[in-house]
Amino acid sequence: MKRLTTLVSAAGCVLAVAAVTPASAKDIKIGVVNFTLCCSYFVGMDKAIADSASLYPNIKVISTDSKGDAAKLTSNVEDLLSQKVDGLVISGGPLEAAPEALDAAKKAGIKVVKAPDFGGWSVDGGFKVMDEMLAKVPDVNAVFCENDSMCQGAQKAIKDAGKSGAIFLASVDGEKGTLKEIMSDGTNFGATGQNNSDQIGRAGFNRLMAILAGASAPKQTVLPSPIITKDNAIKFYNPDSVF
Repeated sequence: MKRLTTLVSAAGCVLAVAAVTPASAKDIKIGVVNFTLCCSYFVGMDKAIADSASLYPNIKVISTDSKGDAAKLTSNVEDLLSQKVDGLVISGGPLEAAPEALDAAKKAGIKVVKAPDFGGWSVDGGFKVMDEMLAKVPDVNAVFCENDSMCQGAQKAIKDAGKSGAIFLASVDGEKGTLKEIMSDGTNFGATGQNNSDQIGRAGFNRLMAILAGASAPKQTVLPSPIITKDNAIKFYNPDSVF
């Protein structure tokens, strides 16, 4: 099971909110601070938040993309705070490397839950790490990646090294490209775990709305995270999904 603590996912998402009047009594402005929109996971989460907010005529969402730059993430947070947002959703950033962003939110009186992050998250990042690893440790038998995109990059590096038949791959997220790969014949991509960005984005938005309305949010929200293999991947595959 994946645990969502305020808005904390395997992708390293953080929910920061300010204490305001109930959502029904005023216009609400929400800032979404994306460390990167490099891959479908984060794009899907960003879209899920926007789609959820679109149901409320008094809610405005301002979404930003830091393009993988910690300094830009900090400046985006500061810019949104200057626009007097009522709540922040900070998604997928290495916040240990950007304390200024957290300090800015803290000074503005916005509560923050912080989650650790694993860098990269992209196909190119996964390829680079795997390529370097194979140069140092050529007899790897199995690889687990913290998201599907990095594992797709790792798979390419393994193929380029002529080791596809010797190295088993597994990851987490369940994005449609990975599910299609898992269903294909002769693949070395054996499994992923569902960590649905749409579910997490909507759950995080709903948590934020509850807090802004004055509710006491539970410490954790548990979302289903089944193991997906060749035997059941078709049940989760949606070719029209953003993610």
